[in-house]
Amino acid sequence: MRENDKSFILALLAVAAALWLVAVSVSEPKWPFALFLAGAALAGWAYLRYSAIHPKAASPSASAGSAAKERAPIRPVQSTIRFSDVAGLGGALEELEEIVEFFRDPKKYRRFGVQLPKGVLLSGPPGTGKTLMAKAIAGEAGVPFFYAGGSSFVHMYVGVGPKRVHELFSAARKRAPAIIFIDEIDAVGKARGGLRGDERENTLNQLLTEMDGFESREPVIVIAATNRYEMLDSALLRPGRFDRKIEVGLPNLADRQRILEIHLAQKPHTLDTHALAAKAVGFSGAALAALVNEAAIYAAKHNLSAITDEAIEAVRQKVVSLKKTGDLLGGELRQKLALYQAAKAVAAKRLDLALEPLSLRGEFIVLPSGAIEADRLLDLMAAHLAGLRSAHLAGESTASFSAPDVAIVRRLARHYREAFDPARTHSISELIVRAEALADGVIADQRAAIEALAQKLFDEESVDLALL
Repeated sequence: MRENDKSFILALLAVAAALWLVAVSVSEPKWPFALFLAGAALAGWAYLRYSAIHPKAASPSASAGSAAKERAPIRPVQSTIRFSDVAGLGGALEELEEIVEFFRDPKKYRRFGVQLPKGVLLSGPPGTGKTLMAKAIAGEAGVPFFYAGGSSFVHMYVGVGPKRVHELFSAARKRAPAIIFIDEIDAVGKARGGLRGDERENTLNQLLTEMDGFESREPVIVIAATNRYEMLDSALLRPGRFDRKIEVGLPNLADRQRILEIHLAQKPHTLDTHALAAKAVGFSGAALAALVNEAAIYAAKHNLSAITDEAIEAVRQKVVSLKKTGDLLGGELRQKLALYQAAKAVAAKRLDLALEPLSLRGEFIVLPSGAIEADRLLDLMAAHLAGLRSAHLAGESTASFSAPDVAIVRRLARHYREAFDPARTHSISELIVRAEALADGVIADQRAAIEALAQKLFDEESVDLALL
């Protein structure tokens, strides 16, 4: 039994003895003994409760094991991943190769007084291969790779999080040149303030201090991944910390085909990878890997000689549900979606709204963050309704993919009433009818442009709207 446990029990026994002494003063002779038993029972019950709530404190071996685990030295891995093993790098490849070059030939850059980047932030949806990219950088550069999940720094005990951050950076400096990779950095790097705990803020402060402590000539780079860039504390994004941001998007058609080929390379199959990739619009690399794996399990379970279209179809819904991705798109549904997105894009362009790159799946109309004028609210509503109105005028159904736009339109209409119609002279439905009329006018005037863009989107999946 540990000293803390002994002290606790002695304190409880002292309480029981005090109760007995009080009981001695009572004239009834049965009271002292009864109260003593009650006090002893209370002491025993309290200890049992203490043991249940703090099992590690009541179990010296468990505590010692946990402490030993925390004292385990931080060791890097030597990555064997190369860029050729990662499909879907796209436009990020040039920036990734530049980081590798910093490690391979730092003198070339120092000769020109170049400040080597301290941090690189990989931002993109889940499952797009951000961790794999970081491993590929380490593998290409031939440097040690230190991995840590952002949540591993978040601890309930004071001082543990900052201590772990310090130990990680100290270990990397000793093995420099090296790469530190922090996955899901938003777990520790969320914007400070509000209801956040002091310990989490202390951990973030320690991370900032460690990055500030890097010398520009020190060959250690921190790579972090997040799918919640907007939630990060602004201090992390200042120059001298995460100097580079690389957007990691969902793979395009060619990338999806390459990813499928990689995962099918060692598996018997009869699949047309191009046709399957064309259907898998919006699938991440992780979702494609899961699709292939689940299909392989199905084929083995049902004694098939190879992975077939039947196996893919059988597991399709399971993967869509687990990975929260869109369903596989057949030719007809793909054509409907292309027309829907094209009508939205042409309307938004015609109404002079801010746009992001256009793709078959995903939102691309930028909603302003500040105050919006009444006319601009109606323009935004009309653009979001254009896809739905175009399909409606053509007698097509868009129920499977128009729900997000309808929700945005209703939210904009409510905002219009609150900001410009406090007397509620117009209903939500009336505002939507006005926006529909505006959308119908653009569609009628731009029908040829919409059809041309729809075909281009059907064939290429993404289009640079700046060229329209």
